[in-house]
Amino acid sequence: MGTPAVTLYGPTRTELTGALGPRQRNLAVDFPCAPCMQRICDHEGPSEVRPACFATLDPATVFDALSRQMDMPAE
Repeated sequence: MGTPAVTLYGPTRTELTGALGPRQRNLAVDFPCAPCMQRICDHEGPSEVRPACFATLDPATVFDALSRQMDMPAE
């Protein structure tokens, strides 16, 4: 479709489930057990977020990626 998008990945693998295309940006978390590919998070550490790995995806990083995608010229 050519629509720019930013997709967030925590427990899943971008190479298996990531969006494809030149206007797609896949952001993966940086977490010790990611990607675990589990439906239910069993991380034992403290976290207010479930799955816990999403807590490591900084909002500023997501906003920057979105801003860059919005500025990307159409092909």
